[in-house]
Amino acid sequence: MKKIHIFILLLLALMLAQAKKEQQPAKNKESLQSLINKNQASNVVTVEVTSDNYEKLQTQSKYLLILLATTERSFHKFLIDYHQLHQKLNSNGTNAFLIGYVNHENWPDFAKINGAKKIPGLILISQQGKQKDIYKGMNYINDVHSWILKSIKAPKTASLFIENFEQLKAKMEQFEELALFLGTTPDTPEFKVFESLASKKKDLVLAHTFDKQCREENGYKEADVQALILYSEKEKQMNMFYINYFEGNLQNINEIKSFLKIYTTPSIQMVRPWETNKIYEKAQSNLILAINQQNYFESKEKPQDLMTQEELAFLDLRPKLMNQVFLNILNITDRNREEVAKSFMLDTNFTLPQVFFAQQIENRPNKKYVFQGDKINVQTMMQFVQDIKKGKVYPLTQKEKPIPKEKLDTLLVKPVVADNWDEYVYKNNKQDVLVFFYSIGCYHCDQFKSTFFHLAHRLKHNPHLLLVRVNIGDNDIPDVQVKRTPEFKLYKANQKDSPVNFIYSTKQSTLIEALKQEVTFPWVQPLSETEVNLKDILIDDTELEAKFKVEQKQRELEAQKQRKQEEEEQKLKESQKDNTTQNQQDQPDTQQSQTDVQQNEQKSDL
Repeated sequence: MKKIHIFILLLLALMLAQAKKEQQPAKNKESLQSLINKNQASNVVTVEVTSDNYEKLQTQSKYLLILLATTERSFHKFLIDYHQLHQKLNSNGTNAFLIGYVNHENWPDFAKINGAKKIPGLILISQQGKQKDIYKGMNYINDVHSWILKSIKAPKTASLFIENFEQLKAKMEQFEELALFLGTTPDTPEFKVFESLASKKKDLVLAHTFDKQCREENGYKEADVQALILYSEKEKQMNMFYINYFEGNLQNINEIKSFLKIYTTPSIQMVRPWETNKIYEKAQSNLILAINQQNYFESKEKPQDLMTQEELAFLDLRPKLMNQVFLNILNITDRNREEVAKSFMLDTNFTLPQVFFAQQIENRPNKKYVFQGDKINVQTMMQFVQDIKKGKVYPLTQKEKPIPKEKLDTLLVKPVVADNWDEYVYKNNKQDVLVFFYSIGCYHCDQFKSTFFHLAHRLKHNPHLLLVRVNIGDNDIPDVQVKRTPEFKLYKANQKDSPVNFIYSTKQSTLIEALKQEVTFPWVQPLSETEVNLKDILIDDTELEAKFKVEQKQRELEAQKQRKQEEEEQKLKESQKDNTTQNQQDQPDTQQSQTDVQQNEQKSDL
């Protein structure tokens, strides 16, 4: 009886296991369908291949990749892996694939038709069934990917292949400049032109990608887009947009070459308010657009889509002024407004945008120009630059206010400024003119000032010799080159374009001897040093010199006040330190005194 019970229990267990096994395919089938739906939702086409639709499917896509299997478990694993495989194929531009699967039990003749001897297996069929290839390796995604590329004979590219966005970011960090072709497939005339250029151009890294995320991250949402962009770390270092977009014809190789040449040659920079001095670091000739610009780098839009018409005009000037003029977009805020206004002689409330031109000339003050037109565009800017080169626009000049002529003519040493330079020096052909160039605040200039006045009084009987002094720090005078101050030049009558340089010397005798050798007119013997008493000479100051002396005196008083305050604070600290030390020394005596009082009180109580 016991044996019968055991037999019945075993029979029930077998029946239960069989029922569970029969239910398992339904579960797998449901999971398989779920994966198929997931693939369809992500644009990964997956279809069951049957004898009825096989011929039609071969015409629908360039390649048909089919999995031949007998169990849905193989289909299940295949569909999971294909998500990775699809990304690899898509990124390389070879995504013209239709993915199918054949159940060997439903269509056993499929293996015979295509020569498959291994199940499960992969079969790759080209359009119209012209080429067939059977995969014989292990089912690893990388191996399958390599087999597919080899089977379809994917061409080797001259440009660098970028597989995904992460790889693109790594290459951007690796290379200072990178030209990138964005597309969806290599089978286009545009990509072939790009490849032709990549095979010849060795001075720039050219790369390509067919990755969807790479296109979208660079602002291209269209499915069939083809574009060319240039990443430039050099421009990023100059605060420029480091992504430049090609807007020409991608089938015209000359247009592409021109674009790459323009945007790989640093010719424009953005200057932040605290970096105004950077304007003069890149080139001798600088065109400057002063504008209150926004922060493009915080926006997700293309920077060029946010720029004003004036800024866009400056970008368009690059090919026209390359290697001639450096372009600067200067951001004006309260931080640098006053500095820029002073530099270009404008009121501090000057309106924006403004255009300036600054030209550096060795050993001479910068020449500066202000655009006076109404419209800022490519045409007006080109005309402005050409007019400057032809001398049709006059530079700004720093001008010290001149002393009235009535008073100036009475002075033995004449303080000449930019406005009356021609009258007293350059066009004065009746006299040789000895010019003392100085700067306000120059120590050696101040030391020599009284000597120069003394010298003038000694030479006052020579009618053909005039002594003048020029504050070169506050006067821009055309064609005057002064390397340092003090400096002395003799402008001979009728030879004003070739002044004679004199070596600076505190000895009057040295200067007199040099003058004697160079003057144009007969030499008149000067008075001796003893004949002219320096104490009797009035050494006058110009308005700027007097103002500087007042300000210097105020600075000295403030410095004295500051030193006195620091000395008083130091004395207070030392006094407090002494008091602290004394208190510490007195503390034991106080404690002893208190102890004695307490003991006396105790004795009294007793």
